[in-house]
Amino acid sequence: GKVYSIDYISKDQALEKFSSENKDDPVIAGALKEIGENPLLSSLVVRANNQADYSQLAEEIGNKYKDDINNINYGKNKDVIEKLNKITSSAKKVGLILGIVFVAIAILITFNTIRLSLFVRRKEFDIMRLVGASNLYIKAPSIFEGIFYGVFASILAILAVVATAYTAMPMVIKGLITKDQIINFYLNNLLFIGGVILVVGLLIGIVSSMIAIKKYLKA
Repeated sequence: GKVYSIDYISKDQALEKFSSENKDDPVIAGALKEIGENPLLSSLVVRANNQADYSQLAEEIGNKYKDDINNINYGKNKDVIEKLNKITSSAKKVGLILGIVFVAIAILITFNTIRLSLFVRRKEFDIMRLVGASNLYIKAPSIFEGIFYGVFASILAILAVVATAYTAMPMVIKGLITKDQIINFYLNNLLFIGGVILVVGLLIGIVSSMIAIKKYLKA
């Protein structure tokens, strides 16, 4: 379905939140005291699975429950939601691109490390082939080494993406979204972003080791 969650906010909860957010504003505090009663209404906070669904949800709810609902504030927040939609979409792409770049840099170092290791062990390979060892048997340790470096590079890349989200991204999109919202976005999408980075890291690690091996062993 389109709906991710629905939270009920009572009048008292709304007043408590409003008072907390404006505790440093003496004008608002004075106005609330002057009124003497809770001027706020209870509400339902509807969150969509996809930000593109908010418009349709607002229309459906408005048509179906128009006699029971005092106001739907989607129209007021439409521009903000659309901006956030673009920001989160861009943030996910940036996270993936940064992750892959960091993995590529780490794997480049790994590739040279494996080549150096193979160069040092080239005489060992000749001896293993003389005693009848298959190419696969000889290649296996280096392939596993490439996998290890790929996973290690992926973990470093994921940490680098998180660090970038914590430090650089808030400066880039300052004023549109808070640092906490950016961090929460990346944490909520860490499984997807981390999974893609890990798979890319594994593939690059395996391919790098195979390319490095090819120089010293015939396929």
